Amino acid sequence: MTAPIDSLLSDHSSIRKQLDSLNNAFMSDAKTLDTQLLQFQKDIQSHFQKEDTCLYSLLDRKKRESDRELLHDLRNDRAAVIFSLASLLIKRKKGIPLADCRTKWTALSSVLLHHFEQEEKQLFKLLEMLLTPEEKKSLEKALTP
Repeated sequence: MTAPIDSLLSDHSSIRKQLDSLNNAFMSDAKTLDTQLLQFQKDIQSHFQKEDTCLYSLLDRKKRESDRELLHDLRNDRAAVIFSLASLLIKRKKGIPLADCRTKWTALSSVLLHHFEQEEKQLFKLLEMLLTPEEKKSLEKALTP
């Protein structure tokens, strides 16, 4: 893999660790749950923004009809995660019982993990194949903090 892809894979790994921590908090530690959820929201939005400005926009410019369905599915997953997370945070503020919130969290986690799998198995391979060396350098620069 190239450095830009490695950077995104590193993000995925960090977010998966947050998912594990949040899963534990949903099961036992409601005291830290809200703080962790707020941090998770910031991190996932930052990750998605990085993907939008770097990856998805590059593929959009390629205008390959065969890539449209994959990009559409990935964008729908991201929207589902963002809206589900916002809904979950509202439920937590309203004091909805933790057990009721767990169901929404489980669905959100499932969609996000599927999203990561699609990116890792399909999108990143597609990028490796389609991007020119110059585009890879540009992407690396954009993804480097």
